[in-house]
Amino acid sequence: MSPCPAEKKGLEIGEVSRETFLDFVRRHATSEEIGRIGTCLDGDRNDAPAGELLLLGLMGCSKVCAVICCQIVDAGTGNASAKVCKLDSVVVHSELRKRGLATVLVSKAFAELLDDGRYDFSRYYSHAVHPATVKLLAELGFTDPPLLGAPICALEIDDANREEITVAWRCAYLSAVDPLKLNCALCKSPRKQGRLWCTPRPGAKLPQAVSANDAAAASS
Repeated sequence: MSPCPAEKKGLEIGEVSRETFLDFVRRHATSEEIGRIGTCLDGDRNDAPAGELLLLGLMGCSKVCAVICCQIVDAGTGNASAKVCKLDSVVVHSELRKRGLATVLVSKAFAELLDDGRYDFSRYYSHAVHPATVKLLAELGFTDPPLLGAPICALEIDDANREEITVAWRCAYLSAVDPLKLNCALCKSPRKQGRLWCTPRPGAKLPQAVSANDAAAASS
């Protein structure tokens, strides 16, 4: 990754273009455990994936450090606002893993979608095959994937648990993002140096990937 710009902007999270997402995935969507990580945007770019897409990026001083893709599809109940959310993929820069960036993006995306008045989510799920993704989703309340069949982690949403889940996801986001923001503030201070999370550690061994993908991509 290139050095930090002279004007340090710190941590930013926002929507990214399809082109930015695909370019980042092309360079960093590989895991030692499962190989290439697939997304719903792979293949023919003229083929539109089902439902709506939420593409978010986490930037450190304007450099993309991680991206996430969530698919929002109809729940099939006949109610236009009734939706299901699928975590399609979350990919972290190959040299910036094990720093909580995946937790920041996943918890923020999930909480903001659940709080979005346009949608009425009844279920969140992911075809999670990477152990780190399974662990992350379990910390956010998802079931573990079954021993047999499709490796689906899921969480059912209803009126009884919606508020509790939203609060839990917001807390998970703040717990993960606050240390990163603090280090950004220290890094930008002329008197202190923060623990840089947006640049590779010199000489560090690359840790395992923190990422999600669908079952079909894992077997390809």
